[in-house]
Amino acid sequence: MKFFHYRELCAQSFVILSILFLSLDLNAQQYRLQTDTVAKATQLVRSDLTIAAQRPFSQTLSLWGYNLAGPYNKTLNVHLQLNYFNDFAADTQRNDVYLSHRFNRISITQAWIQWKPFKRIDLKLGRLVNRSIFHAKDVDGASVSLSFGDKTRWKTSLYGGRHVTGRPESLDPDQYDIQGRPIELRQNNDRSEFIYGLRSRLSFQGGSGSIGYEKRFTSSSISDERIAATLTGNPTQRTIVSGLMSFHTPSRTLNRGQLNFTWRPNDFFYLRQGFEHIIPIFDASSIFNLFGVAPSQSLTSTAWLGNNERGLEARLWAKSLQEDLNTSDLGSSSTDLRTFGFAIRYNERLNLFGRALRLSPSISFQPGDSQGYSRDQFISRLNARFPLDSVKVLAGSTLLWVGSDIREDSQFVFTHRLGLDFPTSFGVFSLGGVVQTSQYLGNHLSLFGTFETELWL
Repeated sequence: MKFFHYRELCAQSFVILSILFLSLDLNAQQYRLQTDTVAKATQLVRSDLTIAAQRPFSQTLSLWGYNLAGPYNKTLNVHLQLNYFNDFAADTQRNDVYLSHRFNRISITQAWIQWKPFKRIDLKLGRLVNRSIFHAKDVDGASVSLSFGDKTRWKTSLYGGRHVTGRPESLDPDQYDIQGRPIELRQNNDRSEFIYGLRSRLSFQGGSGSIGYEKRFTSSSISDERIAATLTGNPTQRTIVSGLMSFHTPSRTLNRGQLNFTWRPNDFFYLRQGFEHIIPIFDASSIFNLFGVAPSQSLTSTAWLGNNERGLEARLWAKSLQEDLNTSDLGSSSTDLRTFGFAIRYNERLNLFGRALRLSPSISFQPGDSQGYSRDQFISRLNARFPLDSVKVLAGSTLLWVGSDIREDSQFVFTHRLGLDFPTSFGVFSLGGVVQTSQYLGNHLSLFGTFETELWL
């Protein structure tokens, strides 16, 4: 869901009219229509003790057209997705520049045409979601993919266009971007950001590997560039190994590295070990880059024992924050911050009065560090899922307790959740509520209502 400026309306309208023209002029084999309606009521206390009460309403309309070149020529598809948003709680503040975006906003989420002129070539044009090693990004542009082989498959994708930044119509009143500004103000940023990149992936029996390159730049010559590689494989039938490396070229830094190893000797047990190295590098224009960032490294271990009826999962983790910026000592310096913790989760499926009841209790604990950077943290959670006639019920409670230190006393937060799904012949209607009680900020209340339906023609 992205905002568009009025000067972009002509170009966006051209894409929509082209999609509609193709849909009406040609004989599509299938159409798919999906709508999502979301309503929310909040009564939240912000960190500055002011009250945020929003009544947002969002309506999303998605349309797909498949095989527009005819039922026997599956080479042309289209997709259009629009979103309408309004906040009924802020009618008296329509002239406020911080809130003006909350009234009768229509945003274009996706609008693209997909064409496959040959079996091995896939072209997309319009506003599309591009998925790469560097996560998904929305682009106003084009992508082309070439693939070869069947059992051993090689696929290369090129993409480029205007990077669609900013988030519209947030349902969270405390959303801010990485620079500390309200995210709604980014819609008025005249500095366009562009992006291009490639990804090449080789898949074979027992594994796959890929490399990726991506660069972002703006009209003011601020740029951000990254190179990454991934590898996944099965050295044996009972083991899985995966890894990722990402290199940030402007800072000449290996900003991210991951290595995971999983051993599963049978269907009832697995053991997973993981290591992660991160140097947080924000967007090129972020002010946080001026102050420098500390690398972090973490080790995780997960063991699971059970089956579909019941299972027990245990996790251990250790993390270090390299305050001396030396990543080679693995957090052993006296100035480095070190934390560790554990978590246990149990799943049980019971038959209660002829109905399936899913219970999932869990606890986790992380003690504070000796430097006073963090305090003791304990989390206890209980979730339950069960049917009640034709209604599906989800209920849960969470307790968060934070220990005391020389500055503050111990604190706790209780969160209670209740969700109801009402399946019907024409869609799914859902109701939900979240109540949160904290020692410091008092009570929070959020109510949700959603309706989702889908139609194939």
